[in-house]
Amino acid sequence: MPKYRGAFLEPDMVIDLIEAAGEWEQELRDRKRPGPCYGRRSLVAALCLCGPRIGEAINADGGDFDLKDGLWRIPDSKTPAGVRLVEITAYAAEEIRAHVAQKRSDGRASGAADPMWVTLKGTRLNPGNVRRMLRELVRRTNKKREAEGKMLLPTVTPHSLRRTFACLCFWAKRELPWVMDQIGHEDSRMTVEVYARASKRKRVDRGLVWRFMRFADEPKRPGRSRRQ
Repeated sequence: MPKYRGAFLEPDMVIDLIEAAGEWEQELRDRKRPGPCYGRRSLVAALCLCGPRIGEAINADGGDFDLKDGLWRIPDSKTPAGVRLVEITAYAAEEIRAHVAQKRSDGRASGAADPMWVTLKGTRLNPGNVRRMLRELVRRTNKKREAEGKMLLPTVTPHSLRRTFACLCFWAKRELPWVMDQIGHEDSRMTVEVYARASKRKRVDRGLVWRFMRFADEPKRPGRSRRQ
């Protein structure tokens, strides 16, 4: 199969990547190896659907999240004094809630001062951990997609997932200033470039996009957003 060479993932690629992450963790549990399970599915969902930088994700603590109201407080990695509040979609919030519940069930530290995603030893993930995880997930996802005759995923990096998040926002009809605020961009050039690419698409699975990107107080079917 030919490989897709876009700078972001299509909605069906996102769901396949998230599902592959969950299947990987379930395989480990089935083999009685819960130790290496650190929440791959929720981490991939957060990277795709919240748009953090890699350092922002691995440095996140439990107390940075308000999963009831759907908020994630992220210090600005480029401006130490800056803090932004990311609004978490209903889909992403549910994935992170499930991850926190699993941590508690496994007896792992899940307090406000504890890292949200950790290694086998209970320490924070590092960028290398995340990049290796993504490479393996792309391999697993593409094996399945090839068997189904679907377009293969390109190389996936944390940055390409940030671009994916921006595209999903624009396909969900979010406005440019709001998207920039969520991503943490003061310079609009990259966000505008993504908007220009996303706006050219005429055939997008709007139902799947809305499933990913709606907030808890929005209708389950695509409609007018409270953030328009």
